[in-house]
Amino acid sequence: MPRGAQSGRRVHFDQGNSEPQTVGSIALTDESDNDVTPDKVVLAVTYKNGKVGAAYYNVSNSKLYLMQDMEDDHHFEIVKLRKDSIAQPLAIQAAGVPNRPSSTVKFQIAPSVIITSARSDDSLLEVISEHDELLPLFEVEVRPSTDFSYQTARNKLVSLHIEETYESYRPHRQPHMMSNLNAVPDKNEMLYYLESVVSLESREMVGCAGALLSYITKARLTGAIMERHVDTEISSVEQFNLNQYMHVNADAMWSLQVFQDAAHPNMHSKRSKEGLSLFGILNDTKTPLGRALLKQWFLRPCMDLATIEQRHAAVGFFLKPEIRFEVDQLRACLKHIKNVPRILAKMKSKISIMEWEVLLKFAYHALKIRATIRDLGTNNQVALLATVTETFAVNELKEVGTMINNMVDFDVSLSEARFVVKPHVDEELDEMKRTYHGLDDLLSEVAHEISGIIPREFVTSLNVIYFPQLGYLITVPLKEGMTEQEDFAIDGLFFQFCTSNTVYYKSDRMFELDENLGDIHSIIVDREIELMQKLQETILEYRSPLIKIAHVCAELDCILSFAKAARDYHYNCPQMTEENILHIVKGRHPIQELCTDVFVPNDTSIGDSEELPHIILLTGANFSGKSVYLKQIAIITLMAQIGSFVPAETAIIGITDKILTRIHTRESVSRKQSSFMIDLNQVSNALRCSTRRSLVLLDEFGKGTDLPDGIGLYCSVIEEFSNRGDDCPKVVTATHFHEIHTHDLLRTHPAVLLDCNMQIMENSSGDGLTFLYRVVPGRSLVSWGVHCAALAGLPARVLRRGQEASDKLAKGDPLLRTSTAADVARQTASTHVAAVFAALRLDDVDAPLDPLWKVVDLALAAFDAA
Repeated sequence: MPRGAQSGRRVHFDQGNSEPQTVGSIALTDESDNDVTPDKVVLAVTYKNGKVGAAYYNVSNSKLYLMQDMEDDHHFEIVKLRKDSIAQPLAIQAAGVPNRPSSTVKFQIAPSVIITSARSDDSLLEVISEHDELLPLFEVEVRPSTDFSYQTARNKLVSLHIEETYESYRPHRQPHMMSNLNAVPDKNEMLYYLESVVSLESREMVGCAGALLSYITKARLTGAIMERHVDTEISSVEQFNLNQYMHVNADAMWSLQVFQDAAHPNMHSKRSKEGLSLFGILNDTKTPLGRALLKQWFLRPCMDLATIEQRHAAVGFFLKPEIRFEVDQLRACLKHIKNVPRILAKMKSKISIMEWEVLLKFAYHALKIRATIRDLGTNNQVALLATVTETFAVNELKEVGTMINNMVDFDVSLSEARFVVKPHVDEELDEMKRTYHGLDDLLSEVAHEISGIIPREFVTSLNVIYFPQLGYLITVPLKEGMTEQEDFAIDGLFFQFCTSNTVYYKSDRMFELDENLGDIHSIIVDREIELMQKLQETILEYRSPLIKIAHVCAELDCILSFAKAARDYHYNCPQMTEENILHIVKGRHPIQELCTDVFVPNDTSIGDSEELPHIILLTGANFSGKSVYLKQIAIITLMAQIGSFVPAETAIIGITDKILTRIHTRESVSRKQSSFMIDLNQVSNALRCSTRRSLVLLDEFGKGTDLPDGIGLYCSVIEEFSNRGDDCPKVVTATHFHEIHTHDLLRTHPAVLLDCNMQIMENSSGDGLTFLYRVVPGRSLVSWGVHCAALAGLPARVLRRGQEASDKLAKGDPLLRTSTAADVARQTASTHVAAVFAALRLDDVDAPLDPLWKVVDLALAAFDAA
């Protein structure tokens, strides 16, 4: 499909007897027959800035499904999967099993129409248009790029009229709004609703949603839908995820510190580097493809049990002490494996001499990697070893390396900054080079011949030279007085041009050399370009195996990076299971333990089992490690499902489909939301999207509003999860709302919820605390906020007043106003003034007033001084 495909045309696969106009295997039809029938699913896909965005609309239930942007490369594995693995979220939840590829999921929705932008890459269009026999027929329509504009699409989304939104806001209208109960939510309310479903920061996703809305509107206006009496109004907006990958949204990634950009040490560099993050700890890859693949694993943790176990087995194999030398050899070889797929893509035009050298080193070191893997022997449990042996085709690598090494003269190529062919490759080229290198002697002889036929005054300064493109020329110095045209005339020579100090001529002999030898340097260069193009064409025949080898090297690089991190930081192999449980013994936070001298590990047991709770409610003092504990559970789960070993003594990790968090608030001026509203959106997203296999972390939810409202919302959220019964996700939550326990506000079954607290030890004198950072069963009814404030260095008077207020509030006593020294002085002066006025005898009307005013002035002066 050409890049400039116009709107109003669409692409579909034709299996009938009709003969539409075709372009390759793609048929083009007019849009006049455009229709949307009730059984159709319309999918929008786009790719920009390394991210794939997608959204789809199901006509049967009038729901719009959105998926947050995901990073992908030009192979578009996500798009390939998405076409045949979009499943209804409710179907997956009902199944109660880990999501699997489409071939094993019963309830599937395959797209009937796929729309994409007219500015999409040809490679994306090719992937989208590729038909799979497991799918029903689908059409591909190219829409104008303006339909995918982020701002336009965002405005369309917040302008939607969704019945679900009406129901959300009607019960909560204030009394003064009762007359307008049927009014639709305004754009701000719609924005809050959408943010509770999925983050609108995913620009490509929003663009796809806008393109879908334009498509649906146009289909309705053409009358195709109205004739079938199909309602195309959006009934609700939901989030969907790829079945093969764990869903970790941007808020969770940020809260768990999976990635962390840091300023580059060079102040003049605009690039950033990875800071202290989980990715930074585990990333010790040596290849650019390895780093990209590792980041992809972090962004899309795997949910396939077999794939995860294969990665764990490979990491364990490379941790064996007896093969430490071979592992170091492999890592040394991987340093020379560059981005070969990118070079091969450029090879269709022209690549630099350095890139030819990269290909040569790639072939050489790939053979060394295969030889090293072969020396390690076979291990049936490590599929990666067999993959390397099968994929690294020895003959092809040798042929590629030999062809490049035999043809390219790297030393001369670098000095001349062009592609230079080695001797003995092409006889014709060798002969031309011998002639070219012998030009000095030849031109000296020609100069001697010409000196006999020109005036003697020019003989001593005459020279014969060769210029590429200009040919052979005779040069003589420019003499004084040579200004007019006749001054340049020399018998037997033909004037060509002159410079500031040299005059250039040709003669019959020069024309003869031009005819016989020609522009020999250009001919040599052209011949070498021809040979280079033939070499490129030959190398491109090996493109497929070379790219496969490069990707296997990237996977090997990631596994070796995991093995190095496991060795350096004492990680252990988790046991993966289909059971919906998390059982972690002596788990640690991989980032926090690097920032402290001593880290106290903790256990975690939660999940879908009669002996285990579904919800852990954690209380304890500030600074006691509650947030670190919450994060380490999620990080250990994430690490296990990307294939890494984990910071724990032992761990049994059940396949988890989502990690949803309310830990930190990512505030931004552009979001136009308060901190509490952002928190509410995160919790709403957790309630909407979580399944029984999800992991939900709530840290201090409800603290951003009035205390009764915060406690009420917190309790209602916990009860909502608890009331799901067997479908309750794994929830770990921390709070300082001790009123929940003192007033017994939570109505949950004891088997569902487990109360834990962070253990502390109060000093015998009662004036200090020792934080033990251990999670133990039980409740904590004190937050020790004043003690933590003392650790933060608050003034003593502030601490005393804080403790006084805390004690009175805890007992239910009224909180009295604190009197300052000025207040006491003012009260004393007021008492004195009152006493003066009380002592005055005002019944004697004839008494002089001067003494009275004097006494009053003194009393008022004392009051003013106070």
